[in-house]
Amino acid sequence: MKKATIRQILRIPHGEIGFNYPEGFKTSTTDKKYERLRIEQRRGLRRWTCFEENPDCLLSYLRQPSPYPVHWRPQIVSWQRLATSERMVQDLYASTLIHRVNVALHATIPSGLAIIGTPKHFPSLGTEASKGGRNPSVAPDWVVVYGDPDDVPVLEIIDTKVIVWGDTKLRKDPCGRFRDPLPGTTDCPESHLAQVVQYCLDSNVRFGFVLTNNELVVFQLVRTISEPEERPHTRSSQLDMLILQMLPSDRYEPEFSSPMRRGAADWLDFEDGDEAIPFVSNEDIPQEEKAVVYLDSSPPLPATLNLPSSPPQLSLDPEETPRRIRFRCPMTPELSSETSYHTDVREEDATYVLIKSCPAEKETVARRLFEFCMLAKWAKDLNLLSIGPSKLSFSALENLSSQSE
Repeated sequence: MKKATIRQILRIPHGEIGFNYPEGFKTSTTDKKYERLRIEQRRGLRRWTCFEENPDCLLSYLRQPSPYPVHWRPQIVSWQRLATSERMVQDLYASTLIHRVNVALHATIPSGLAIIGTPKHFPSLGTEASKGGRNPSVAPDWVVVYGDPDDVPVLEIIDTKVIVWGDTKLRKDPCGRFRDPLPGTTDCPESHLAQVVQYCLDSNVRFGFVLTNNELVVFQLVRTISEPEERPHTRSSQLDMLILQMLPSDRYEPEFSSPMRRGAADWLDFEDGDEAIPFVSNEDIPQEEKAVVYLDSSPPLPATLNLPSSPPQLSLDPEETPRRIRFRCPMTPELSSETSYHTDVREEDATYVLIKSCPAEKETVARRLFEFCMLAKWAKDLNLLSIGPSKLSFSALENLSSQSE
């Protein structure tokens, strides 16, 4: 029997992804700590214009055979199409869109590249931790893992295997859309994107996606390097920023139309896309570890004083006096070589969130998700998965790879 190619598997026939909406169903609710995108300024949300559809570097993979015959279709019963909860939406996607993409990923990269449901709870910085509370835990609906292809994967190291975070949301049907969606999306409000952006900031991973019953929204985070005279923008500095915004400034930005609800028009320069953001280069590949991500414990205190067991002999000579204070602030000037400090990157907001939407009803939605996962895999291979000051694309990574050969 003739086998379908990966290209054919990734082409979803009309009607395969479709939901029935019972009367009185409720859309997804969002925790209050995810109401606002963790982004530095109103010009930070941009259309992901450099996302390459049908890149040439993936064409050879699409010609490979799949394990299914040409006319294969997933078996779906009517009950599975009832959009009564996020779990129902997730289950239908697991049998259709996600399954098709996993078939393609396995045929392309058999060494453990797959989209799976969340296998555990992960610690999150969240709003509570930034205010001094305990760290909350989160359980994303989807994670893309890469590596550890053993029969029994090691769950304890899964934090190092996640290259993409994802979540499922239930929205109203196309005839009753949610008001004020993000620009460039069909029906995705800010809170849904903000939740997955938080997952990415927690783990210092630049890629994530939101999958609703109406669309797939993929995104890439970019964080520019602050100038030496500037204070790094974090959640704890938002109050200071609000005060500064009240002062006269040559870079005045008008306020959001409502402090409680932002509309699509509130995001300035969205249609300008990512043109002003530089592509990744050799200089962006980290040569050494410059920041520590605390995935399994609370971040350290702002300053920790290591006291000796016995009183030290004090010296008036500054050259002989050891410096034992560990600073977490990366902007501390001229620390001595004996001073060690760690930057908890989870506290730093994103500068840009680049988004691209694809309606779930389009036959190319699986192709877009496959390309997105392959881009994240390639970024991981080149040690570029962390949130950085440059944007990634297939062409940029291809140029980077050719320069290193």
